[in-house]
Amino acid sequence: MHPDAVVMLGDLTSGDPADGVPLPKVQSWWAAMKEALAPLRAAGVPVLPIPGNHDQYTAVHRQAYEEAWSQLAQQVAPLRLSGRPAHAYSCRIGDAHLCLASMVDQNVNDEEARFLREDLAAATTPLRLVFGHVPAQSAMTHVAMNYRKRLVELLAHGGASAYFCGHEHLYWDELIELAPGQPKVRQVIVGTPGAAYTWPLRADLMKRYCNGRQGVTPYGEVRFGIDPVTRKQLDGVVFVEVITASPSFRLVPWTLDQDGRALALRSGGADPLAADQAQRGAGPAPGGHRGDGSADRRCGADVSGATAARGGRHPRAADARPAPARRGGVAPRATGQASSRALWWPMTKRDRDAEALRGAARLAVSATHGVTDVVRDMHRAIGSGPRVLGQPLKGPVHAVTAVSYGAVRAVTSLVGAALERAIDALAPWLGSSEPGPQREAATAVLCGVVGDLLHDTGNPLAIAPALRSGGRALTLERAALEEQFPQASSKLLVLVHGSSMNDLQWNRRGHDHGEALARELGCTPIYLHYNSGRHVSDNGQLFSQLLQELVTAWPKPVDELLLLGHSMGGLVARSACHAAESAGHSWRPKLRALVCLGTPHHGAPLERGGHWVDVLLGAFAHSAPLARLGKIRSAGVTDLRHGNVIESHWRGRDRFAPARDLRLPVPLPAGVSCYAIAARLASARTAPVVGDGLVPVDSALGRHPRAELTLAFPEEQRWICEDADHLDLLDHPEVYARLRQWLAPAAPTTATTPSTMTPAPA
Repeated sequence: MHPDAVVMLGDLTSGDPADGVPLPKVQSWWAAMKEALAPLRAAGVPVLPIPGNHDQYTAVHRQAYEEAWSQLAQQVAPLRLSGRPAHAYSCRIGDAHLCLASMVDQNVNDEEARFLREDLAAATTPLRLVFGHVPAQSAMTHVAMNYRKRLVELLAHGGASAYFCGHEHLYWDELIELAPGQPKVRQVIVGTPGAAYTWPLRADLMKRYCNGRQGVTPYGEVRFGIDPVTRKQLDGVVFVEVITASPSFRLVPWTLDQDGRALALRSGGADPLAADQAQRGAGPAPGGHRGDGSADRRCGADVSGATAARGGRHPRAADARPAPARRGGVAPRATGQASSRALWWPMTKRDRDAEALRGAARLAVSATHGVTDVVRDMHRAIGSGPRVLGQPLKGPVHAVTAVSYGAVRAVTSLVGAALERAIDALAPWLGSSEPGPQREAATAVLCGVVGDLLHDTGNPLAIAPALRSGGRALTLERAALEEQFPQASSKLLVLVHGSSMNDLQWNRRGHDHGEALARELGCTPIYLHYNSGRHVSDNGQLFSQLLQELVTAWPKPVDELLLLGHSMGGLVARSACHAAESAGHSWRPKLRALVCLGTPHHGAPLERGGHWVDVLLGAFAHSAPLARLGKIRSAGVTDLRHGNVIESHWRGRDRFAPARDLRLPVPLPAGVSCYAIAARLASARTAPVVGDGLVPVDSALGRHPRAELTLAFPEEQRWICEDADHLDLLDHPEVYARLRQWLAPAAPTTATTPSTMTPAPA
């Protein structure tokens, strides 16, 4: 393949609003990018970039972007660029007009609108391909309606054949129609190439276009694997090949197999836009297939967010390599007609019980494999002889243990497969009772300890993130919410539980902060249920997405949003705020207050204790295999070592390796009243590090020896509950009194402290 050009859809660096990264560091990111692009330059392939939000957050990011592409016009010669190269510009390649726009947030400003209007009007070919970063219509959440309406109207009025975008870490191809009878615009999201993770598909799209672990795009009908629990696609599109034959074009998405070989994903089914225009007598559809049988000219652009560029983040040269195929393998090359309306059916109660048993069996097999390996390695370490003598018995011992312990693993695998078959046979006879509080609590603890493993292996015991009420997941659609909440308030209170817990455990000894505050403040309580074993940043992103769907579908316009987080829940809430700001979610400006109860903003000693056990065990040859047992701690738990909130706090680091606190500051959300409550046991008054038995007082109040990491809770909005432990924060009457006082609509900024309450010492 030798494309005429490569278009990069933005987010080529990992800039962050609060990263504070100096200019030389950002310049080094772009130097790495230029190095990754060297093969394209050597082959004479022009590279056409546009900025993404991560490339433009701060003045430093914007300056580095300008410097990196200041010579773009000269670099792509003899291709002629018009407009403002690297920001808002256009060119013609063969029979296609390429319009590259600067869409870095959910806003089409007047300057950008004028550029799109004038550039498309001046195009001399009917094939007009527009490129931007942020989608006009989201496949994972809901965008600002004004942005969607204005951009789609500009594209339709200008005769755009398609709009290619990135931003969202998934692949999606669909038609956008503002109203029946209005022109349709084709939008292709190419956001998966090389990205560190994928984003969940919108719940309604999942129901309509996915069936179990398989899905299909509504337009183009490209098939893909998908995780039915997380709603994340499993097959990463490395780039999209655009083959032009004016006035139409066709797309060929490319992925990688497990050996790193590029494979084209073919589609099936009819072209709905072509059929729609044929009925109207409008001729060939933009972006459709020609009906005259003429050969397509392979002269279009490769639309990429990576191979040499990506729609996801690209901070380093090492990241420039195409991402390996994700778990689940490569989507099959579909050759037949595929229905774009795949049916979806919910799991029955018996199905859920069968899946739970199957998950437990698989976890037991995984655990047996792990322990078998530990014992095998101890046998080898001891039997090989002293290291000082060169371990003379190492060869024979390894040979024997390979046979014996390999047999144990093989038998265990066979048992696991037999268990799965037995469970399949038993499924019709399993009980149909609803999972009770005990089972929910046990699953929550399991996820807290190994939830990342459960998620990564697709184990049915992994908790799927959901907003719930009364222990039942909400359907985030307006009609369903209207039925469930006939007296819905315009004020929402969302509660976020802690590590190894679930939403039902907000009710402790007959008291639930959410229900009590709802009665007194007139708000509607909603509860997040999530897998606390996953990284805080992953849960924060998922939480932000759920809040966006909730606020958009809520029966009444949401005037006010309150977040209440216990323990890890406070970190997840802060992470969600950060994710919302990065994604431009509309719920973020509605947030009035954030309250953190016993949140380890700067870590918890118990995780650090477990970490140093790892180090000590690993220091001696005979006990080193046992150190792996200490590493049976989930990503969520290790995030509690220092209080990781965002992906950059852990990405690229060994979470079990000894390391000091290297976090960059993540400030409290701006424009939000933020409150922190700590608890202190009676025995801890002379040793404040102990705090509530799990979280030190200073960590819960956001204080840190490094001033830049100290969270700016106003002193009058910090408070210590004396003679209480970590769980007492869930039902302590003085904690509730403080919550009611702080969150009351007309509450003063400075609270009056009753005599039984202890203000936090400065």
